[in-house]
Amino acid sequence: MTKFFTSIVISFLLCVCLMYPWILLLRRLKFYPNVRNYLEHHRSKSAVPNLGGVIVFLSAFIVYAFLCKHYNVRVFFVLGIFFTLFLLGLYDDVRKYYTRGAAGLSARSKFVIQIVVAFTFCILLRVYDDAFSTFCYVPFLGCSVDFGVMTLFLSIGAIVSSANAVNITDGLDGLATLPVIFSFSSLIVIACSHHGINFISREEAIIFSSYIGSCFGFLVFNYSPAKIFLGDCGSLSLGGGIAALSIITQNQLAMIIVCGIFVIETASVIIQIIYFRYTGKRIFLMSPLHHHFEKKGIEERKIVIGFWIAAFVFAVFGASVTM
Repeated sequence: MTKFFTSIVISFLLCVCLMYPWILLLRRLKFYPNVRNYLEHHRSKSAVPNLGGVIVFLSAFIVYAFLCKHYNVRVFFVLGIFFTLFLLGLYDDVRKYYTRGAAGLSARSKFVIQIVVAFTFCILLRVYDDAFSTFCYVPFLGCSVDFGVMTLFLSIGAIVSSANAVNITDGLDGLATLPVIFSFSSLIVIACSHHGINFISREEAIIFSSYIGSCFGFLVFNYSPAKIFLGDCGSLSLGGGIAALSIITQNQLAMIIVCGIFVIETASVIIQIIYFRYTGKRIFLMSPLHHHFEKKGIEERKIVIGFWIAAFVFAVFGASVTM
């Protein structure tokens, strides 16, 4: 327990210390994102550097490397998901920088790569982890159910959907960061409460606590007005990390409730696309949902705080019906 809180504090301080010089370097390199100016007040965001996810990842990894010396298959699975999705997002961010005005990797390319990554690591976990189980804990029922081979597809879907959901939500200053912290915290509490059923080792818990601390450190610079953005390297990696935590603790279904705000944001995009394709009309003024509220004239900070409150409610509710 001591190492758990120590990792949060150290990763927070390390992230804060590293982030400021990192911002200065990115400004000097003019590493700015290609912000789509659908909204007038978003034009100012074009002068805010990207790649904050690099320091979030680096801070968490350094703290974990110093605090833990023991590794197992599940630890490699979690670190593998974090690292590969981080690299995918980093490549996309850098590609956008060097091809000004381009959209980076196509959505289809990223989707295929994510599926390959998720499938590979889930298979490796299934083959080499002696403690692997096809059981998933079902919220409200208070018991685990054997999903058999469907567990593999459920896990792959969790990684791909969570990574993209956090990426979609990361559209306003500070919007995605705190819900990520709530999601990690809620799933850790659920896992610790189930002991033998949904067991999480000290090493695994320290990985996620390190990310919680580095996310808090990042939030210092990301809250409105943001001085730096996560970038795809941060959002894809953190989203995949949430899914990885749910998989090793057999809480893939609980994740849907815990990450309710991410689910709603993603659903708003899917609904908008489908409805527009078949009717030529839009349900929302703009998707994702946070842009709809912006179009309604609601101040950005109020939207962010409202979403934070909703994310906290989902996290608490998800834990209460699963514990």
